Amino acid sequence: MVNKMKKNFLYGIRRRAAALALAGAMVFGMAGDCAALAEETEAQMAAAGSDETAASGETEFRTETLTGTAETGTETTDETTAEAGQAEAADETPGAEAGQTEAPEETTDAEAGRTEAAAEETEAAAGAQNESGSPDAVAEAAEEAASEEPLIEESAELDEVQGAEDDMAAKGQMKLTASIEGQTPLYDDNETNIVWSKNVAAGSRVTLKADIANIDPGSIVTFTWTQSGKNGVLEQHPNKVVEAGKTDISDQLPGRLVDEGTYAYFCTVTVLDEKEVNKKVDHVFAYVIKDPLTIETKDTDLHVAPYDASGNSTGNVTMEVKASSAIPSDTFTKYPPFWYTADQFDGISTEILKTGSPTVLDTKATLKGVNSSSAVVTCRIASKFSPEKVYGKRYVTFNIDTVNHTWTDYKVTKDSTIWADGTKERDCTACGYKETLTIPKLTPSVSGNMDTVILQKGTSTKLYKLTLQNGDYVTKWTAADHDICTVTGQYDGDCTIKARQKKGQTTVTAELASGLSITVPVKVQKIKVRTQKINNVPQTLTLKKGRKFRLKPELYPLTSQFPVTYSSGNKNIATVGKKGLIRAKKPGRCRIFVKSRKVTAVIQITVTGVDATEIKGVRNVYNMRQKKTRQLKVKLAPANSTSRITYKSSNRAVARVTKTGKIRTRKKGTAVITITAVNMESESVVRQITVNVR
Repeated sequence: MVNKMKKNFLYGIRRRAAALALAGAMVFGMAGDCAALAEETEAQMAAAGSDETAASGETEFRTETLTGTAETGTETTDETTAEAGQAEAADETPGAEAGQTEAPEETTDAEAGRTEAAAEETEAAAGAQNESGSPDAVAEAAEEAASEEPLIEESAELDEVQGAEDDMAAKGQMKLTASIEGQTPLYDDNETNIVWSKNVAAGSRVTLKADIANIDPGSIVTFTWTQSGKNGVLEQHPNKVVEAGKTDISDQLPGRLVDEGTYAYFCTVTVLDEKEVNKKVDHVFAYVIKDPLTIETKDTDLHVAPYDASGNSTGNVTMEVKASSAIPSDTFTKYPPFWYTADQFDGISTEILKTGSPTVLDTKATLKGVNSSSAVVTCRIASKFSPEKVYGKRYVTFNIDTVNHTWTDYKVTKDSTIWADGTKERDCTACGYKETLTIPKLTPSVSGNMDTVILQKGTSTKLYKLTLQNGDYVTKWTAADHDICTVTGQYDGDCTIKARQKKGQTTVTAELASGLSITVPVKVQKIKVRTQKINNVPQTLTLKKGRKFRLKPELYPLTSQFPVTYSSGNKNIATVGKKGLIRAKKPGRCRIFVKSRKVTAVIQITVTGVDATEIKGVRNVYNMRQKKTRQLKVKLAPANSTSRITYKSSNRAVARVTKTGKIRTRKKGTAVITITAVNMESESVVRQITVNVR
């Protein structure tokens, strides 16, 4: 490797020396002689370079078209090299369009050598000026020599050496050429084993050719053709032998019909050297016929909260870009994506959070602290088989606006304990920012559900329970007098207290991990434990018709040995079962009784239905004769109304009305009948009709 770099360095110096000699000759009028001298020097250099290349046995890769769009030799002209270098330099500044300045790339050792050579040329030009007295001509020659770019073959040769250290891997100079209907293939000097076309349609025909040169006569070469998206081999041409006296061989895949979904064709060239039959090397070429890069994004219009009044950023916004390549290979790691802002904003920083696999890209960046009304952030993406020189530059642009936060309710993500803090989060539905707050750790505390445990001799209870703070637990249960009672308990605060046959009073104590303790008195008596009070029973209850409600009374003391019974004051309105289940039957009011021993709790029940909104089906005026009857046919709206209907006469001496709405006239005169739809929840509906008796 070092010898190769030295040879390339000397090669560049000799060429520049020839150019300077030509410039000096022009100044002194000896252009003809110096031009001949330059040609002689160039020929000597080419011969020396050819010998050095043959001796080194290095592998070089190039791509050319069948029509001769690329040169067939091992050299590339300075003009082509300069153009390629300029294009490459332009593409290596992705943020230029957005006002971004990329950091300069590090100078390689070869570039350092070329810099020293340029300095020597400048000194030589200065000397020529002193002798000739014509600074303009010398300056032009020096500038022309200094502006020369190194040959593409030089940099490609250095790159190839690293990947071909053994002798066999260095054998051969490879070329991939192609022909396609109506298109000219595209080549890239940075990817010498790949050739491209722009979006070849399905049904088109392509002709591909692979050449290998500079190999030993008698070598055995196998060409294997495959394509993306399909398993297996398209064609294989094995065991081709390099003829005696020749050092090259080629193979062709002619007139191939492009299938739907095919993005590339591949040719694997296997060379088996005749002299070293145990050594072989594979060279893989690719011909890309469609752009394999697909870019998918979640959202490009995002929102973030601005700075708050104290100048602190209250919100971040996460941008995500997803992309994939249809050609399985190391596509994204060679060309990693990068983020940049089109404009500069105070407080903005971007950070790549994650990169994906070689064929699937998933990259994220976080924008923090926007103190302007809007911001623009761009992500630039490329891949190995989808270079920008062929398919252009690909960007994903995010437009970010500042908005006020719209918060969701807090959600506890980690419960606090007596030992550690907890956390809770809420999200902004406008910008997606997530706010996380700390929940302070709990203060240890403990309580029991009984102030005194009363038991009859020989009985037990599991009703005594402790309420502990999260993280705390019981380490020990003890009874002060085992002749009166015993206790066994759990760490979570549940326990079983058993009364012995001796009556009296004692205590039960629970000790906690937090250091707290609690003691409850225990009373053991000879008679049954009587109910003193009924708790957890509502005084009033309103139910709609058809609904149910279960009563859950609590007796005091909890250890009472007397059962609970239930009864209803009006079973037509509401009923109650043995286990306290109330059923609303029809609209109205009644009472439910809850009883244990001599203690009773009363619940006032109101059953509602569908309230009426209108009374229909009757006229405003009725003319009737004396001692006649008429049945009113009242209808309520809505039709499923459950309101109760009542009737009332303003003058019973003239006309009376029954509970069912039947009018009976008595003597001449006028009476007003009032019809009322009694609602249980809303205001009752009233309608009046006039009865004239003749």
